[in-house]
Amino acid sequence: MISSYSDKDVNIVTLKPETAVSALDTPIEISQFDFTDEKTREKRFKTNAIWDTGASGTVITQTVVDALELKPLGVARVNTASQTGIQCLTYSIRLHLNTDLSIVILKAIVGKVKENIDCLIGMDIIGLGDFSITNFEGRMCMSFRFPSKHEIDYCKNPKLIIESAV
Repeated sequence: MISSYSDKDVNIVTLKPETAVSALDTPIEISQFDFTDEKTREKRFKTNAIWDTGASGTVITQTVVDALELKPLGVARVNTASQTGIQCLTYSIRLHLNTDLSIVILKAIVGKVKENIDCLIGMDIIGLGDFSITNFEGRMCMSFRFPSKHEIDYCKNPKLIIESAV
């Protein structure tokens, strides 16, 4: 189950999978980031995005590039788990995480992600807010809050965690 909350101060996206999952993915929309052309700016591509704390940047697939008719802005050298120094085209996009939260990415790279997933959200986005994964009573919950509101440190006050869980 996916839910979201927004007000003037904060935007939150929460995922609570019904079953065990090996990856965290949420529905998103992607649009071109372009100040000059309103028509291309409004065109959106609906897909799922996987959240990956091991990735430094955001990745989109060639399917997104083709659907939105994106124009490359440059080239970036990328390292993956199995290869180094790969040259990838970069694009400016806007990620719409919910109806009220969209984040501009000036250098999204094009690459392969996973079947039925056309975007990988990396630390360039995750690092802008608060990101947590919990597994209370065997139920996974992933939340992303933007902007960051406070530190989450389980070691600072372990009794608070025990008391609030009861």
